Amino acid sequence: MQVNHIQNKVAISSLTLPVATLFATLSWVAGDESTGMRHWIVWGLSLCMVYLLEEMNNANSLIRVRTHLTAAVYMAGIGCCVFLQDFCLYSLVAPAVMIACHLLFRTYQQYQPVTGTFHAFLCLGLGMLVYPRLIGFVPFFFFCMAVYLRTFTFRTFKAGLVGVLLPFWFLMAWTLYVDDVDFWIRLWEDVSHISLPEFKDYGMLTVAQLTAWGGLSLFSLVAVVRFLHTNYDDKIRTRMFFYIFILLHVFVQLLLIGMPQDFNALFGILLACSAPLLAHFYALNHTRTAALLFVLMVCWLVSLPVIALWIQ
Repeated sequence: MQVNHIQNKVAISSLTLPVATLFATLSWVAGDESTGMRHWIVWGLSLCMVYLLEEMNNANSLIRVRTHLTAAVYMAGIGCCVFLQDFCLYSLVAPAVMIACHLLFRTYQQYQPVTGTFHAFLCLGLGMLVYPRLIGFVPFFFFCMAVYLRTFTFRTFKAGLVGVLLPFWFLMAWTLYVDDVDFWIRLWEDVSHISLPEFKDYGMLTVAQLTAWGGLSLFSLVAVVRFLHTNYDDKIRTRMFFYIFILLHVFVQLLLIGMPQDFNALFGILLACSAPLLAHFYALNHTRTAALLFVLMVCWLVSLPVIALWIQ
């Protein structure tokens, strides 16, 4: 007889997402040292990400039970990671990447995937205006289209390139109008200046950032191993999407190791792509081990704002 443990009850509860949003909002209030709007713009972006993850989960049936756990995990994570709550242009990177993923998922088995591919890479191009090193995601998305989505053709390749380059075409017209040609030199230096990280680069990370990175990596690793062991229970379509999430998770982890100075920009992506993996693990795993891990994950989440706000 299948027994529902605490993680399963939380997964199917309709109160999970409102409670996670409430606690995240309280964390925002506690971390708001000023009355400026920068702190709350990220809160608004997080609500948009919650809607996006809900839409992605429902449209693609990522989890076999009705649950809001994907969005709740993300909202709880962003609420507890205080270092992500101060708005900067890097706050727009994770939404750009996840919107691109959602649009790419919609092209799966489409007869004419060109339009969807163009829109996906257009979002990626807009994200590159903020964080130019997102250019590394272009070949990654093409690889996923070829191997998992089976939508990579010469036409979709051209559509992707046009989508990525379109924002820069408009930007080029603007820089010519304001006579700021040096902008492209600075942009190229930002993209091309890549060096091996030194120990001092990791030393710049705070205890809260390291705790968040280590905990998310550990729990996501358990979720990935469990999914690879039991993925035969899911439909082929669902497996393809989760394989993309897993590869994206690994890809971002490698970027974090290689570019710790861009931690906040990359960790937002890591948190967003880990949320479906963790939600799938807890919603469909009915073991006591999963229940214990769920309790440990909640304790880890609670410890993050405590470390950020009081210990430091």
